[in-house]
Amino acid sequence: MISSLSYIFRIFVAGGYTLANIAALYTHEKLTGKDVFYGYAKHWAQMMLRCAGVKLQVLRETEKSVPDSCIYVCNHLSLLDAPSLIAALPQGVRFMYKQEIERTPVFGTALARSPYIAVNRDSPREAAASFYQAAKDIAGGSSALLFPEGTWSPDGALLPFKRGALLMALRADKPIVPLAIWGTQFAFPPEKYRFFGGNVVVCIGEPIYPSDIIAGVNEQIIVASIREKIEALTEKCRRK
Repeated sequence: MISSLSYIFRIFVAGGYTLANIAALYTHEKLTGKDVFYGYAKHWAQMMLRCAGVKLQVLRETEKSVPDSCIYVCNHLSLLDAPSLIAALPQGVRFMYKQEIERTPVFGTALARSPYIAVNRDSPREAAASFYQAAKDIAGGSSALLFPEGTWSPDGALLPFKRGALLMALRADKPIVPLAIWGTQFAFPPEKYRFFGGNVVVCIGEPIYPSDIIAGVNEQIIVASIREKIEALTEKCRRK
């Protein structure tokens, strides 16, 4: 565990760096390509991991390259998932996040100006509109990342998956890339808001193309299959 003095220092460094990046972001218009925001996000993520005392390891299930435009889906364990995945993945990936995060002072306002995609979970109609817009953007060449569980897992076991990623993939005709992450729940446990350091492992799975999805198969069966793939990747992460 990180000592109290080191912990306080890291909090100040991480917080100051984050605010500096947010302040810089305010000087730019909201953009949707591989623009200045993604550079800020990457640097912020790497700094957060260093301040958290985290060593990041990225594994690949296959030697096949990940498509430039795809839909990443990942399990969800901690607030530290986001910086870990931003650091692990290529620049230009648009995270989908809960719109209520925008209520967070300063940080939330900057997030609202970013190319990331807010989802209003309180309004099914607005949530659907967010997914349709994301599918349109992905069809145009972007990538997106979402957590199909919708919230953190309290014990690391996968929760039921929602079908948003599947619908986006079919609508945009883009592949789904399953991901797994492990260790963030120990390095920065939910609700404790304290860094404990340690190893975080991200495992990138083999892309699932729309052509691989059998026509006529029930959506729940396909979503369950994607969940099983992420469960297997999670086990690989745990063994590292």
